[in-house]
Amino acid sequence: MKIIDGLIGVSRRVFRLTVMHFDVFDILFAVTNLPNFPKDEDGELQDLENYGVIEVTDNKLVFYCCGDWQMPTEIVVELINGMPTITSSKRVNGEYMPNELDEDTVYELFGLAKL
Repeated sequence: MKIIDGLIGVSRRVFRLTVMHFDVFDILFAVTNLPNFPKDEDGELQDLENYGVIEVTDNKLVFYCCGDWQMPTEIVVELINGMPTITSSKRVNGEYMPNELDEDTVYELFGLAKL
């Protein structure tokens, strides 16, 4: 199983649907339902208002996210015993300008069709 297959499974459980066209945001939203998804300084879940995908491999997804009022957080999700698991999250001080993948590449790596 690849990390994206596991995350699509999580997405189906979150959205309670068996057939649905997922986009990148849907899959990242499903990650917010995994244990240990980071919270901000006020104890609220880190927002996905601003996000970018940094790396996608068969076994790992690295992305960052934040609300306009939150400090960016880099999150690593890996397959552990076949289950998508958040293995790392760290706040990034200052302006965070990662080497983010372009949207077409992300859709291709996720195996999703852009509509």
